[in-house]
Amino acid sequence: MKKIVLSMLAIPLVLLAGCSDSNDGSPDTDNPSDSVRDVRYCEFLAIELTAEGIIATAYNSFGLNDCPAQDWDAVDEDDLQRYADELGVAGVTKNGPRFWLMDELLSNRGSYEEIRFFDALEMGLAAQVLLGATPSTGKYSERSVARDTLFTFNEGSEIYQLSGPAGREYVMQSYSHIVDDTQTSDSLSELGSRLALPEGWTFTARVLEEHLFVEDVEGIATIVQDELTNTYQRAVTLETSP
Repeated sequence: MKKIVLSMLAIPLVLLAGCSDSNDGSPDTDNPSDSVRDVRYCEFLAIELTAEGIIATAYNSFGLNDCPAQDWDAVDEDDLQRYADELGVAGVTKNGPRFWLMDELLSNRGSYEEIRFFDALEMGLAAQVLLGATPSTGKYSERSVARDTLFTFNEGSEIYQLSGPAGREYVMQSYSHIVDDTQTSDSLSELGSRLALPEGWTFTARVLEEHLFVEDVEGIATIVQDELTNTYQRAVTLETSP
């Protein structure tokens, strides 16, 4: 199979299974997890070129480990090519580190289908997504992710919200260290001054007066990223009818 070099494919999959902290990859599907706010995780994205288009398979550290920096940083391009050879795919790229911003994460997906080691890093196979022949990598562009999750942001928590054209609202689900490793949950209140928002978009940081629930629509989550690769999910409950 022809191999391709992928330095950082900007596809915010975040396809994890909502796993518990046990190391068997089994999530708690009956009760919300303990607070996951500021929990660190990483992904390897295995890229396949098929007749139907590009397929990305996400291997995720969430619920298995906190993606130790010394192990994650040690993975170089030669390692990524070796992983691609082992998996029999066109390329493997890194996605992370990332940090959750919701207070609770609930998933009905079930346990990871497969758990494997990428050298010292234990990762679970979270999902596969068909990205098409020419996947969009533009910022503030919507992408669809197949997953069955419920994110809860508690009353009193600060959220970071993008408002887009046509009244669509998006809540930040994770902040990233891919572009800026100085970002913290405390720094995000001032993020709006750093973003080059397209016309018609606004950024707001606000403290919730009641719980906010953000979930997929019929198994599909709609997400966008800003230029710092922070990821936001569309929150239809915040939208108002025209």
